[in-house]
Amino acid sequence: MLRKSLFLFLIIALMSIGSAFAAEDAVIVFNTPVGGSEPAPAFPGDSYQVTFSAEKGQSLHLATMFVQSNDWFFSPNDWGIALYDSNGAAISGDVTRYIGLFDAGTEIDEMPGTGAHQAPRQPGPDSGDADPNQTVRRANDSFGVTPPVNQLIKAMLTDLGDGNFMLTIENISGNSTLPSPIAPGIAVVTSMTSPLFESGSADRGLGLEALAEDGNPAHLAANLGGEMMPEAPTTPAPSGSNVQVFAVPVGGEGPAPAFPGDAYEFAFSAAQGDSLHLATMLVQSNDRFFSPNEWGIPLFDSNGNALSGDMTDYVHLYDAGTELDETPGAGAHQAPRQPGPNSGATDPNNLVRRAHDNTGITPAVNQLIKVTLTHMGGNDFVLRIENVSGGSALPGPLAPGVAVVTSDVAPLFKAGTIDRDQGLEQLAEDGMPGRLAENLAQ
Repeated sequence: MLRKSLFLFLIIALMSIGSAFAAEDAVIVFNTPVGGSEPAPAFPGDSYQVTFSAEKGQSLHLATMFVQSNDWFFSPNDWGIALYDSNGAAISGDVTRYIGLFDAGTEIDEMPGTGAHQAPRQPGPDSGDADPNQTVRRANDSFGVTPPVNQLIKAMLTDLGDGNFMLTIENISGNSTLPSPIAPGIAVVTSMTSPLFESGSADRGLGLEALAEDGNPAHLAANLGGEMMPEAPTTPAPSGSNVQVFAVPVGGEGPAPAFPGDAYEFAFSAAQGDSLHLATMLVQSNDRFFSPNEWGIPLFDSNGNALSGDMTDYVHLYDAGTELDETPGAGAHQAPRQPGPNSGATDPNNLVRRAHDNTGITPAVNQLIKVTLTHMGGNDFVLRIENVSGGSALPGPLAPGVAVVTSDVAPLFKAGTIDRDQGLEQLAEDGMPGRLAENLAQ
């Protein structure tokens, strides 16, 4: 999921707590695992890293969702993690002991790892019932299935010198009784107490709910005044490129799946002879994706007139041939339920091909998405990809995808041949278009 360079750097008054961040304070979103090229959850074995500067007297506060929960998140207490000792010396080392598991008090708790309204299984954001206890508090697992924090994450603080630090948050839950991803999160460096929440009080409505329930820190970052890190490709791709990643739903504040009722939109320019090619994952599958055929979606008619209108008929559902198919909407190795990327068995038929659902569960494409092309004048267009699956037999999100405007045939794949290993596999299996976009833009 892309569009990471938000770079707000706003100093926003926090009226709900009666004070404001000082200019030397910092709010940073961490969203891309170490070694990754785009925002994604950190699965067991993955890590997030945050680099920052801090003055004496400042502490580090952070929050990142425990994904196999309804609204639990990892965070230090109201005082944060100390960065300097009582003598003013910078601190380094394992700081996991300062981090607890908190309940945001915004959604009623289900058994961790199984709840129908927890992020890996929920039909959409904010879908669970309200929590009758609406205070932010230490999580109390009455089900007895959640391991201690130090069996789920490890937090290491490194002094880089001259007031600079690096925090590494490693997901070590793979060997625990409840392996789980951790979601993109937020870090705040400040001398204030309780910048994100106050224990025993209700959530302030600044975005902690979206972070704790859905793993989306963008709203909280925007309200606090923050920076997305690390910097990475945005939408569109490099200047002059004909490759774009669409990642932020219309009306959204950051990269996210498009749930039923949501849509992606992007603008582009094209010359006569160009066609539009795109790919976006059917999330309730192992490796299926929506795409036109090798010839793409036409943008001009035979007389050179620009086209507009419903283009859904040009879009089909393809199988990337990279992972063995399970029952759509139920497979343990499909993105909403898989333990990690690329976790399923290999498909014995490794050809990219039109998807064939032997179970009969998957509705027609036009019951899942609607693709509308709008000519804006001249050579300019807007494409809208709307998720209309809510009333179908297989409601589910769409993932961020990639679009290519070109006169070439088959820029993304050629049906009947194997995947070219340029990144289509990651897009089709895990909803991650970054590698494919980077390879196409070269």
